Amino acid sequence: MRANSASLVSIDFWNTLVIAHTGGDTRNDRRFEAVRDIAENHGIILSRKVYQKAHAEASRNFNKVWFNEQRTPGTVEMVKEMLHHLEFSVQEFELKYLVQVFENALLEGPPDLTPQVEEVLPQLANRYTLGVISDTMFTPGRVIRKYLHQKGISRYFSGFIFSDEVGFSKPNPQAFRKLLEPNHCRADESWHIGDLQKTDVTGAKNVGMQTILYTGITDNQEAVTTADYVLGTWEEIGELLLSN
Repeated sequence: MRANSASLVSIDFWNTLVIAHTGGDTRNDRRFEAVRDIAENHGIILSRKVYQKAHAEASRNFNKVWFNEQRTPGTVEMVKEMLHHLEFSVQEFELKYLVQVFENALLEGPPDLTPQVEEVLPQLANRYTLGVISDTMFTPGRVIRKYLHQKGISRYFSGFIFSDEVGFSKPNPQAFRKLLEPNHCRADESWHIGDLQKTDVTGAKNVGMQTILYTGITDNQEAVTTADYVLGTWEEIGELLLSN
């Protein structure tokens, strides 16, 4: 669906469209079980504690690259990083299997949509061009698209910018321009909604967009934000954007 509008509303995925931690136990269990099974094939008994430590190390490396290089390591890179910390090697077919499990775990443990977003999105789509701008980690854009389709909300969006597909991440200005320009939308008449100051708010403001910091799931950014508005519900977001 696309509105006849020169104004865009771009929306972050994690903790803006969805509640990131919901379904997380299922996703984590599925990924751990896959690595544990491969380890057993190599005569290694892998404990969850050791796995979690390797996962944390890979996540720290991800954040370092994400914030310093404005790109996000892909699933293959992340899985290899974990295996490096676990100190065992796998064959190519085993690596492909692990990557597939890690990527598709989102569909086995799907997160919940944020409250009221299903009601507000169609209203916004009648007035604005909508898009998703999301930095990815273990779950690539391909799988997020499938999730949004299964939830019945992908039809409201005219474009998707995923960091694993474009090669850069927020706050890189190209993450926003790559959605604005093809849809012929002016930055100063457009909005970005997200939960992180450093990536969502800073990146969008740097290209001239208006910004909303969404605090309905996480509110630890409110004290440091430079967002134009800080809103805790999608009902409030709808009221603001539909009144402009």
